[in-house]
Amino acid sequence: GPLLALYTSQPNGDSAVSIGWDGIIKFYDVATFDVSGMIRTKNNNNNSKCKKFRLGRHAVLMEREDVYLLVSTRAPTREEWKEDEYEKERLKQLKLQQQNDDSSDDDDGPRPASADEPKKKAKKEEDTNANNWVTPGSILLFSGTHLSAEPLRIITYHASPVTALSYNSKKQWVISGDISGVLEVWNVPSSSADDGSSSENGPLPFQSKFDTDMYSLMKKKTYAIDIAVSDKHFAVYCSDRKVRLFSLTKGCKLVCIYDERLKVYDKMISNTSSAMGIDAIEYGKRAALEREMEDSYLLSGGVSSNAVT
Repeated sequence: GPLLALYTSQPNGDSAVSIGWDGIIKFYDVATFDVSGMIRTKNNNNNSKCKKFRLGRHAVLMEREDVYLLVSTRAPTREEWKEDEYEKERLKQLKLQQQNDDSSDDDDGPRPASADEPKKKAKKEEDTNANNWVTPGSILLFSGTHLSAEPLRIITYHASPVTALSYNSKKQWVISGDISGVLEVWNVPSSSADDGSSSENGPLPFQSKFDTDMYSLMKKKTYAIDIAVSDKHFAVYCSDRKVRLFSLTKGCKLVCIYDERLKVYDKMISNTSSAMGIDAIEYGKRAALEREMEDSYLLSGGVSSNAVT
């Protein structure tokens, strides 16, 4: 199937991973680009006792004592939602039919249950199946060594679909953002019992999130499309076409904002005949391309407008 994402490992880049729309995760040796391992998550989703999920477009491949993969999850598209509803209704009707057939064949048994009982049982099973789906904001932790279809951890810092994910390999911090504007900085869980809040990988760059500027995106009703991180800073490109720079050494405070909206450059080009060394005709071509891209899926943070949340 088509690829959702392709990432190289951090910090050395010795491995790579591809994430497919069909739920298949493949690990590669970068030197030869041979497949070194594979996880078929669809098999896991067919097990009713396991949590079900749809893989998202955002991931981090980490080289630690083993190779670990963090990958976002996504909401179903309208087509997937309709298929799920149809399948649930089909299974519900099938179970009701089987229960009615069993009760009609058992003439010498105990008194048959009331007419509502099979419906209540089917409704309970339907609710249990629906609750097996992880929330779209969940982030899954997989092992690139053990290749289990069941995630080692399901990380639930976000209640809305994740739109950006980045990794500071020196401090082993993950920085993530979701479509509601929430930004999070957290330690990578080192075991199935670790919830990511431990200080095993070093303390987080702040004592309390309320002392940071990480709520600034929510206040401006924007969200992260991409995040780039260095040892001392992380930059967030947002849906309002502004780049916000945060300091990791100063408690995740907002350092500055770069306005990348097209109208800023329109004003610059109107004030000079050769702004940025580009003539007006060449600038017009590039501006037209920018306007085309603004409505594209590329600049949505990987969240489909066709998704059902």
